[in-house]
Amino acid sequence: EWGFAKSPFGGCCLAWNARGICNLSFHDSNKRAALPAELRENWPAAHFHRNDRAASRRAKQIFARPGHRAATLKTFVRGTPFQLKVWRALLRIPDGGVASYGAIARAIGAPKATRAVGTACGSNPIAYLIPCHRVIRETGVSRGYRWGNTRKQALLARESSRALAVKPKS
Repeated sequence: EWGFAKSPFGGCCLAWNARGICNLSFHDSNKRAALPAELRENWPAAHFHRNDRAASRRAKQIFARPGHRAATLKTFVRGTPFQLKVWRALLRIPDGGVASYGAIARAIGAPKATRAVGTACGSNPIAYLIPCHRVIRETGVSRGYRWGNTRKQALLARESSRALAVKPKS
C-alpha cells in the first residue's frame, strides 16, 4: 500500500507492506495523482494500492512528539551490505546530534569511504526514520540533502529543540 500525507516538513509519500514501512519520501509538488516513479523502480514486482487515509495515520505516528507515538513502527529496507551498515550507523546518532560523513565511514570500519557514505545516505528509502539528515560535512556545513537543504535544516532544528527542552521535575 502507499499514499500521500502531510508532515511537519511538507508533503510526503509513504509505502508499506506486511513487513513494515518501506518508503518515506518528501514531495513538494502538487502532482500527487500518480504513483511516484521511485516506488515503481524500487519495487518493480509489487502490486500497488493507494490509501491516502492510512498514509495520513502512519504519518501522524511517525511525526508525533516523542513519547506520543501510538505504537512501535516497523520498517523494511533493502540495500547493499554497505548501505545497510551506513543506515545502521545513522540510527545510532542521537536526536539533536549530527555526525560527519567521515565519522560515519570510520564508525563502519571504512575510513576512506566518505563519498560512498554520502551516496548511501542519498539512496536512503526511508527519510526521517533513517536519519540521513543528521549527517553533515567535516567543515560543519549542512548541505546536500536529497529532499532539500531547507528541509534538512528544519529537521535538525526540530530535533535540536527537543534535545534541549528541559523536562519538568516530578
